[in-house]
Amino acid sequence: AAAAPALRAVPLRAAALRALSVMVHLDADSTASGGSKFRNTIRVGKHEILADEPVSLGGADEGPNPYDLLLSSLGACTSITLRMYAERRDIPLEGVDVILNHSKVYREDCEGCAAEGNGNGSSSGGNGKKQKIDLIDRVVLLHGPKLTPEHKEKLRAIADKCPVHQTLSRSNVIETAFQEPAAPSGEQVRGEDPGLGIHLQAKTQILTGKTKETSPFTVRRLVPAREKRLVGPFCFLDHFGPQVFTRESAMDVGPHPHIGMATLTYLFDGSILHRDSTGAELPILPGEVNFMVAGKGVVHSERGKDGLAFLEQQAPRAAHQLHGIQCWVALPKAEQERDPSFHHADADARVAIPREAIAAVGKVEAKLVVGKLCGLEVRSEIPQFSPFFLVELNMSAGASCCVPFLKGMEMGVYPVSGRAKTGKEGALLDVGHAMVYGEGLEPEADKMECVAISAVEPTKLVLFGGMPLPERRHMYWCDAQARHRGSSENRRSP
Repeated sequence: AAAAPALRAVPLRAAALRALSVMVHLDADSTASGGSKFRNTIRVGKHEILADEPVSLGGADEGPNPYDLLLSSLGACTSITLRMYAERRDIPLEGVDVILNHSKVYREDCEGCAAEGNGNGSSSGGNGKKQKIDLIDRVVLLHGPKLTPEHKEKLRAIADKCPVHQTLSRSNVIETAFQEPAAPSGEQVRGEDPGLGIHLQAKTQILTGKTKETSPFTVRRLVPAREKRLVGPFCFLDHFGPQVFTRESAMDVGPHPHIGMATLTYLFDGSILHRDSTGAELPILPGEVNFMVAGKGVVHSERGKDGLAFLEQQAPRAAHQLHGIQCWVALPKAEQERDPSFHHADADARVAIPREAIAAVGKVEAKLVVGKLCGLEVRSEIPQFSPFFLVELNMSAGASCCVPFLKGMEMGVYPVSGRAKTGKEGALLDVGHAMVYGEGLEPEADKMECVAISAVEPTKLVLFGGMPLPERRHMYWCDAQARHRGSSENRRSP
C-alpha cells in the first residue's frame, strides 16, 4: 500500500511576516455558550470579526462564511485600488460598488474562460473525469456624474491590477506549519518572576441574539478566562463597542437575576437605562457608574433603546455611539447574603490622579473611577466591600507612565481603544488583549509595585483590580459565590 503523504513542516520566516498578522480561533467551548460549533473569531490587529457556516451546513450563520470573506477581500481591494488610482489621476470618482458571486462550473460551460489546467485546453483530470473550476463574477459600479467614457475605460483597466485579484488569478503556494500550543488548556503561563504579567485574550460573545427589529449585540469577554479566573475581586469583564448606536443595534437585555456579587457598569459613550427589583430606574451616561449590589438576589434589566431615546431628547439630530464596560465584582463571603441595593456615581465624582503620582511623560490623563489607588480614594456612594479600583487612562501617542499599586493586589491593564506596551516585558496590547500584574505576590505593608505603560498611538485604557479574595469563586450563570455551586440553595436554573 502506498504510504500516506506527510505534512511538510515549514519554519516561519520572521522577515516575511506582516506587522499585523491574522489570527483565526475556533473555540471548542462555543457550543456550551450557545454559539455555533463552526464559529471562528478572526483577529487582525485591533479588529475582530466572526466567521461561521450557514444553518444549512450545520452552523448558526453568526458571521460570513469563508467564501464570503474571500469575496469581501477582493471587493474591498478592487474599490480601494480604484479610489487610489482616481485620486492620483484626478478622476472625479465619487463612489464604487462591487458585487461579487462565487460558483464552481465546468470549464466548457464557462463562456469566455481561458483554457488552463493541464495545458491542452481540456478540463479533464488525470483520471478522465471532468473537473470544475472556481468562477468569480465581479460587477463594478462607478459613481460620479462627471465621469467621462475615457475615465471609465481607464478605471476598468485598473480594476484587474488590484493586488488581491493578482493573487487569486495566479498559481499560489500555501505553506503550512503545525505547532504545539504555548501551553495546555487551563494552565497559566508566566516566568519565574511573579511580577511578570499574564496575558488574557477576550472571546467574542453574543449578548443578545438577532430579532426582527434588532441585530445581534456582541461583547468582548475578557474575564473569566482559563488563564485567570479573577483579577482582584473582578470576576467578570465585558467590553462592548464602540459602535453606532441605533434602535437596530441597541443592547436590550431583559430581566435576569444576579446573586452573590455586585455589577459595575461604566460608559465612555452612549446611555443605557438601568431598572431593577430594588425600585431603581436610572439612565447611565458617559463617565458615570452604576453599581448594583446583588447580595442574596436581585433582578434587573438593561435597556439600550430607552437609553438612546434619552440621548435623542438631549440632542435630537446628533449621531450617537455606544461604548463601555460591564464588570462583576465578587463580594466577600460575609457580604454575599446582604440585602440588594443600587448605587450611582456621577462623572464629577471621579478623582484626577496627579501626573507625578504615575510618573507621567507626555499627554496622560488618569481618573480614578471607583475605589482606592495611588493614595487617593473616590468619595461617592459606591460601597467598597474589599479593596478594589477602576481607572480610566487616556494617553497620546508616545506618552508613558508608571502606575503604582500595593504589593499583594492585582492589576489588569486593558486598552479599550488604541495600542499600548505594558510591563517589564513591553507586551504590545490592542483591543481584546490584556495583561494582569501582581499575581502570586505576597502582600507586604506599604510595599508598592509599578506597571509601566507606554502608548503606541492615541489610546484609552482601563486599569482594574484590587486585593484577591481568600475563597475560590464558583460561577454559575449569573451567580458568583464562595460556596459550591452544586448546593441546592445556591443553584439556579437558567
